[in-house]
Amino acid sequence: MKKEIIGLAASDRQYRFEQDKLDILPQMCHECDVLFACHGECHKNHFLITSTGESGMNYLCEDWKAFFHRINFPMKIIVWLTCNRYLGSDAMRIIKLNENLLSNGHNDSCHRSNDRKFKFWQGHGKINRKR
Repeated sequence: MKKEIIGLAASDRQYRFEQDKLDILPQMCHECDVLFACHGECHKNHFLITSTGESGMNYLCEDWKAFFHRINFPMKIIVWLTCNRYLGSDAMRIIKLNENLLSNGHNDSCHRSNDRKFKFWQGHGKINRKR
């Protein structure tokens, strides 16, 4: 069963399906900064007209954009932690710290250095490395 699913996912038919899906997307999708994440989403949701008059805009587009923009920074934190062998349990604490810094207006730097705020977490936060 597992080999069959892997075979289907890697098949020429699947590749053609994905390519056809990209080919019919409106130009605004091809210029979108989150296309890498949504991949045009599902065809059944492409029934709106774009602001330039092209058909095929996804009716969930604005919501997907908002979602992917919202999770962008937390995902970067998780990737950085993982790549640097920190524990995943630190991610939420760091994300909450970031939200507190943003809400308090400390958006640009750590109060102890001229470095960007990410250095604050590295240098002054208590983060547990995997052993």
